Amino acid sequence: MGIVAARAAGTSMGTPVDADYTSANGTSMATPHVSGAAAILAQRHPDWTADRLKQVLVGTAKQGSYTAYQQGGGRVDVPKALDATVYSSPAVVSMGKSSAESAPVTKTVNYVNTSAVDTTLSLRLFTVGETAPPMDGTFTLSDTNVTVPANSTKSVTVTYHPELGAMGDCTAVITATATDGTAVHTTVGATKDVPTVDLTVKTIDRHGEPASGELAVLNLDTGAFNQVYPDNGTKTVAVPQGRYSVMGLVHTRDKASSQVTDYTLAGEPVVELKADRTITLDARLGKEVKVATPENSEQNSFKLGYRQQLPGKIGMDFLKAVSSPLWDHAYVVPTKPVELGMFEFHFQQRRYAPMIQASYAEKGGALPLEQVMYAARLYGTSALQAVDAGMARPEGLTGKDLGGRLAVVTRDATRKPIDLITAVADAGAKAVVIVNDRPGPFATVVKGRVPVSSS
Repeated sequence: MGIVAARAAGTSMGTPVDADYTSANGTSMATPHVSGAAAILAQRHPDWTADRLKQVLVGTAKQGSYTAYQQGGGRVDVPKALDATVYSSPAVVSMGKSSAESAPVTKTVNYVNTSAVDTTLSLRLFTVGETAPPMDGTFTLSDTNVTVPANSTKSVTVTYHPELGAMGDCTAVITATATDGTAVHTTVGATKDVPTVDLTVKTIDRHGEPASGELAVLNLDTGAFNQVYPDNGTKTVAVPQGRYSVMGLVHTRDKASSQVTDYTLAGEPVVELKADRTITLDARLGKEVKVATPENSEQNSFKLGYRQQLPGKIGMDFLKAVSSPLWDHAYVVPTKPVELGMFEFHFQQRRYAPMIQASYAEKGGALPLEQVMYAARLYGTSALQAVDAGMARPEGLTGKDLGGRLAVVTRDATRKPIDLITAVADAGAKAVVIVNDRPGPFATVVKGRVPVSSS
């Protein structure tokens, strides 16, 4: 928009014009200037409401050679706005989105006369197609001449006829001109699209409970897609009629802690949406994805998702990267054979020799431990006597011999894990197991000098 304005000394934002001014584009320049214009109006007319300030600024703006989606209402004209006695409310009218089958949409425009004399206005409607030339009659006015009584209002209606014209955006400007030549403008906008339907997605976790998730609703023909995040197990979105892929991940959470423990890929790769429809993604139908190795191993991270594309169309590459000691399991709900275009299931996983394994001496039975990330490691095989160190508080450690032993510490949510570790390390512990203080899985990250595991 090429605004030239004063600049502070020593700054170089935009393109400096000289020592005192700079030129720049965008809302970073438009916003403060329009705000300043509103402040000038409010100073002159302290009784004006915020809504009136807005309507007057928009309605008196100078029209350019651009469309409404390019210039909005135009360039602010402060002198004209200061002296305006007639304005339209609203100054911007949205007709919303319709289809060719939709009924005509009618909105009301009120002309407000704040002067002490009646004002006659001549109304002219100019229509512009944003994406294609408009057809005559796309927008119509109920009147072409109105007289607004002194200190009163007069209403007219503007109607959008979606059965006319091509798909896309269409705008119009209503110019109301008084007998003295002053004019106010009202900007009207509408969008014509294909008919839409309501797609409701329901997600169920592996416990049978309503689930959160992260889904992609892909129009297989246009490539347009919506990211959908079900809230409490359901989400409804309006989409144009067509062929879609409705796929994504369903979260299963630990009931006690609400932490995500598992991801399940589910959905319908190809679905024809001609009417409102509900699709259910049920994680209980999922089959676990397992990777076998010759030696005992554990996963460190995995990627779960799919790729889909119709010939010559824009496709989808959906791949969720997961990295946490808590996320050991990935599931997939089998789909029917996909005969339309390309559809590939993707799973990548890295597995390593277990970082830590523990069992009770002479009793067997593995302990469910997770190596704390970035903590020092206990290499080799060790037989350590376990000592209950409580929450590693000074009073709890008094009199306890931790030298060269395994300190079993109960998590203290009021303190950092590193502080618990430091306390038992100073008391001579060789290794630490931090036990959760509440139901549910537990993992943490620390940097310490003593080997640590969580349970």
